[in-house]
Amino acid sequence: LREQANEQIEKFYEIFKDMSFEISFTDALIVMPKFASTLKALIGNKEKLSEMD
Repeated sequence: LREQANEQIEKFYEIFKDMSFEISFTDALIVMPKFASTLKALIGNKEKLSEMD
């Protein structure tokens, strides 16, 4: 389960770092809860994040 979560985090990071988009702050706040758990895991795992950089 943890390995699967790490794979999802890696995929999310790869997609996110290649994205370029324009979105209003209000729209970003609306969709943010959908990604909260992934962002929390990504930010909380700073060692893994620095490895991907």
